Amino acid sequence: MNRKGVEVAALVALVWFISWLLLDSDALPNQPWFPVTLTFVASMLGGFVQKLRIGSVAVPGLLGMILVGAILRNSGALDGLKSTWNSSIRTLALGVILTRGGLVLDLSVLRSQGRSVLLLSALPCLASAVTHALVAKALTDMPWVWCLMLGFILAPVSPAVIVPNLTELQVGKYGTAKGVPSMLLAATGVDVVVAVTGYGVCYGLTFDSSVPMSIAKGPIGIVGGVIISVIAASLFAKLFDSPLPSDGFKAASYLLAGLSCMVGSYKYGYSGGGALATMLTGALLRRWTNYDLGLLTNTLAAAWELAAKPLLFGLIGAAIDMDVMTGQEVLHALGIFAAGLAVRLVMVQVSLLGTNLNLNERMFIMLCWLAKATVQAALGPSVLDHVQKQGDVDPEEESWGQQILITSVVAIIIAAPIGAGCIEVFGTKLLEREDLLEGEDETQTQAPMDATVEIERRSVATSRYGESHRTLSLYKNSPDYLDPEDPSHCHGSPPYIAGSPASLPFDARSTRDSAS
Repeated sequence: MNRKGVEVAALVALVWFISWLLLDSDALPNQPWFPVTLTFVASMLGGFVQKLRIGSVAVPGLLGMILVGAILRNSGALDGLKSTWNSSIRTLALGVILTRGGLVLDLSVLRSQGRSVLLLSALPCLASAVTHALVAKALTDMPWVWCLMLGFILAPVSPAVIVPNLTELQVGKYGTAKGVPSMLLAATGVDVVVAVTGYGVCYGLTFDSSVPMSIAKGPIGIVGGVIISVIAASLFAKLFDSPLPSDGFKAASYLLAGLSCMVGSYKYGYSGGGALATMLTGALLRRWTNYDLGLLTNTLAAAWELAAKPLLFGLIGAAIDMDVMTGQEVLHALGIFAAGLAVRLVMVQVSLLGTNLNLNERMFIMLCWLAKATVQAALGPSVLDHVQKQGDVDPEEESWGQQILITSVVAIIIAAPIGAGCIEVFGTKLLEREDLLEGEDETQTQAPMDATVEIERRSVATSRYGESHRTLSLYKNSPDYLDPEDPSHCHGSPPYIAGSPASLPFDARSTRDSAS
């Protein structure tokens, strides 16, 4: 076993041991907390699938995590996992990557791309939702409002898949000259708001909740998210510019505030607005503070890689229940999903008309808009759960809820790994890298993202609204390679886990700087 394998095994053992010390018998098999620990452990091990290659293409690590979660669910190992725990942990894990994603969101680029963001988030989502509904009506006996409810569940892209990959591309400066990662990060948040609002309206019409309030939740979520983000970013800018709080307190308070926003928005039915507020807070903070956010970015990167990522994708895989899959319903699900996806890809191209993006960049955006997982895992079971909780269960409504669940599962199985794999494999090939360092060869940046982990270290801001950037590399063939185990680069910095995105010492200086 290599060094990384030993490190992971040690962390896994330590996580379980702490769980056992805190929870006693609840951490043992067949007890409530054990499925969570098991999912985390197995997903970390499943992430090693990224060491495999199909030809010259590396298999995405999250594919192994989703697969492990599905295996655990269908083997009965997660029978004790409470559904409320599942959704809550997924929300927390998603909050970690959204807080990090906001810190790389470039608002100055979005000023010139507001039209593209709105079109890219709304047009494909609405068109695909209607198409899903039309095909569902043709293939099943569901009422129109149920078909539309299914359409809005299937329509949105997955922030869990898109945001981390776009964040890595933004840090590596791929596509940043034209603001492609920032545009997609912003459009992802709005896309979820549009879909969740449409779902809420249909859900209200179906189950007699307040339809006007369901309609109003979308605009309220967007406006509320913007207001909250402006207030939060202003407060954090003052906190970060103050010399009194420690760097650790600043990082922890920012992360916990982002998680609070996510959990609160999900609890009160404004999930899209919460995601938008979390990312926008980071983007505004990046512009409004003189504080070097390098340590914060690295801390969030470590929290994502070591904890949130395996939990999120393992639990998404745990939403795949093969017991509900039957022949005819699966065929209907494939037809419903494929038709809507085809229309979505066409509408992506329509949304980009009039932009200055080239063919490769347009193709990359299409690949990004393939990814499904987060909303489908969260809302797919909700309709069936509501029907089954009623005192007198209607068999017809139960069968419709079953069809919605099956179609959601099919969408996750197909689109989550394909979307993630396409972004990881083709992101560095289809997007041009901005400002290659002097002497750096383009071929040195074409390895998979996992092998060319790039850490953005923001230098001291040149002004309140401007900053200079440089990128230090952990890729050994790069001219800016820094050995994370070389003590000459540490200068008293706190230790980070070698090989992780946070392994680069915060005060590191490259040998190039030393020579100068």
